[in-house]
Order: sequence, then structure tokens, then C-alpha cells
Amino acid sequence: MAAIFVLQGMILAGYYIALAPGSMSYDTFNQLQQIDGSIGYTTWHPIAHTLLLKGLLMATGSLSAQSLCHILFFCLVTTAFAGELMKNRLRPVVLYLVILALVLMPQTGINLMTLWKDIPFTIALLWMTLMLYRAGTDQAFLRTGKGWGAFCLGLLLIVLLRYNGVLAFALCLLYGLYYMVRYEQKRAGRILMALGLCLLIIALVLGPLPKVLDADPNPAGMKLRPIYQGLGAMYVAERERDLPAGARKAMAGVASPDQWRTYYNPYFSDIYIQYVRRYIQNLSPISTGSSLHWYIEALEKAPTVILGDRFNLGLLSWSVPPDPLSYNNRYTLAIDENVTKAYGISRDENQAYDRLVTWASTTTDYALIDTFFWRGGIYLLGLTMLLAYTLMYRRQGLAWHLPWLGNFIIVFLTMPAQDFRYIWFQGLIFPFLFLALMSRPGQIGDDEREAL
Repeated sequence: MAAIFVLQGMILAGYYIALAPGSMSYDTFNQLQQIDGSIGYTTWHPIAHTLLLKGLLMATGSLSAQSLCHILFFCLVTTAFAGELMKNRLRPVVLYLVILALVLMPQTGINLMTLWKDIPFTIALLWMTLMLYRAGTDQAFLRTGKGWGAFCLGLLLIVLLRYNGVLAFALCLLYGLYYMVRYEQKRAGRILMALGLCLLIIALVLGPLPKVLDADPNPAGMKLRPIYQGLGAMYVAERERDLPAGARKAMAGVASPDQWRTYYNPYFSDIYIQYVRRYIQNLSPISTGSSLHWYIEALEKAPTVILGDRFNLGLLSWSVPPDPLSYNNRYTLAIDENVTKAYGISRDENQAYDRLVTWASTTTDYALIDTFFWRGGIYLLGLTMLLAYTLMYRRQGLAWHLPWLGNFIIVFLTMPAQDFRYIWFQGLIFPFLFLALMSRPGQIGDDEREAL
């Protein structure tokens, strides 16, 4: 397995040389301001990720440490997964070819060199997929403290690094409890202690820690954006009279009917934030329960409008061909100008950078290549086919689908823009699930384990 680790590291080193210290958006600038005290801490970005970045900066004094950690984390997880696949009689030539193709694809190297919370979160989803694969193929894995420790670490990472991870976390936690009840009742006390400690850490990080840091809470209106994007579509469709009177009154306190129509964008929900003054602040006092009730009523009366809005906003996650009316933010190679102005961080755009720009742009210039490299729909199609195959022929592997399926549901329901980073998990997890279903584990013990 050392050969796979080194092979990946050598290829990804090329991306590091080209893009160091890493690509950065305004999100990175905001986190850096929190770290240096220019602004107070907030929970707009998960506080755990901001503190992780702060720890790396304090230890190394360089933002390159974060991109290097991305690469190291990726190589460790993929190599560990490869090791398990080899144990389960996957042909080495197939494994090497898939791993090589994966690291050569620009979506891998460019994302690993981008300083977003989405990147370690996506790798953590792959880590959790590996944990579930091992639980289903290695009888001894979840009969040791080390195994449960690795399982709990995966749970922590997917729920603390990104808010989207909540459903994948819940599904994997339920699987852990199911496994305990069915196979490990004699060790139930220790397992419950491990899972309880995991939940305690999550509660402390999400509860008391932000208060200790005096972090400004994420405005309540942020979680209502997908709902009011859909209700805004009712105004565009001239179906606002189908909305309950309470909904129209509440929405009038946020924006005028003309603003709801004018600033509606079917592919980018944050246009309202850009053009409607105090949009999030005005949404925040509105009851979440009432908002959901109004949204469901709108769905009942105008299903094509509400579903059309949701499928448009989630377009990149399911559509194979690009929509000619929609933008598609595949990747970023830039360092946000605010980061350069405030911290003097820039990049030496060397020959490696120029070659990478040419390679990346080539993958977007041709429709067929673009489809396979940058369209979530092609990977969703593949994942759906693998799920169908698992249901029919390999039901013992159903649990392996929980991380991507849980995250996909949340992403589809809440996706605010057509950014590939949101759906990179589909392209990363697909090849490993494909290989997992190609593998042929030996006898794994209890016959009833087939139900896993």
C-alpha cells in the first residue's frame, strides 16, 4: 500500500507546486479575520473548522499547511480504502488504474488545494464509507476499541466540519447502534460510552464553545433561504395568491412583491441577499414552523413551481448535460484579493501553474470531457445504479451507501448555488463504492451479517 500512497503523493505534489499556498475565496478571508481578531468569531462557518485552521496557522505560520493536510488526509484515507479492497480480493491492476485516474482528474488536485471547509468534509465522507465497508467485510473490526474509535472519529468529522453532514451523521450513528444491538450486545456498555463521548464532544463544540468564544450565532434566517427561494418562485409564476395570507404578510416584511419577482434567480438563491436590504435579518424573526407549513401548502397548490425551483437550485447535483441558462462554477484557482491586500498572501504563477491552467481549461472546453469531470449528474447516475445493484445482489453492502445518500439528500434540499465543491463527494465516493462492490470478501462470520 506504500506504493499507492507514494504514487498519489507524487502526482498531487504537482498540484501543490502549481497552486501553493492554496486557492482562497472570500470565505477564507472571513475565517482569517476571525483568527487574527479583526472581527469576532461567528458560526457562519463551522467553528471547528475555523479553530482547526487557526491551530495549523499557529503551529506552522503558513496557510500551505491546510492544503498539505488536505493532501495527506486524502492519501491516508484512499490508501487505507485500497488496502481493504486488496484484502477482499480486488485485482490490483483495477485498483491502481482507478486510483491513478482519480488523482489525475483536475477535480481532485484542484479541490485539495482549495482552502474550503467542504474539502476535509468530503474526505471525511469517504472515511465514513470506508468504516462501513470494513464493518460489513471484517468481522473483527467493530469488536475492538480501535475500530469503534475510528468509527466515532468519522462521525465527529462529518458533523463538525460542515452543517450539511447532519443527516449522514444521523444515519451512520443509527447504523452503529443497530450493529451494537444485533452483534455486540456483550460489549454494549463500552460501545454506548464511546458513542456517548462522541455526542458529548459534538454538544460541547456546537453549544458551550461558541459561547466561550463569544461567537455571533448564524442568523436564523440563513436556514430559511431554501424555503423563501421557493416561495419567491410563486411570485415569479404569478401564483402568490395561492400562498396563505400569513405567508404573504410575512414576506411583505422582508421584500416587496416586485423585489421577490425581480431578484429571483432559479440557480442562485443568494441574489436576494445581494439586492434586498437586510434580507437575512428580516427573515430571521419568522417562525421556522410557520415557514415550513406555508412551503408545504405552496407545494400542494403549485407543485410544478415549488419542485421546479428545487430542481433548478439543485441542478448541478443531478443534471448530466449543462443547462445553457445556468452558470456552472467548476473550480477556483484564484486567491481572493482581500486576502492579498490584508495579509500579503499571493502565488508565484510558475510554469507548473500555467500547465495546470491549460489542463483544467481543456477539461471544460469539450462537452464529453466536461460531463465526466465536472457534472454531478453523471456520478449521481452511477451511484444510483450501484445502489440498485446493491439492493438486488449485494444487500450486505447497503450500509456503505449511507454517507453519500444522506449528504445528497441534504445538499439537494438546501443547495444555494451551482458550485462543484458542494457535490464533489459524488465524484469521490463513486469509484470506491464501485470497487467495493467488485471486491469479493471471504467468509465474514455470522450468516446473519448478510443483512448488513
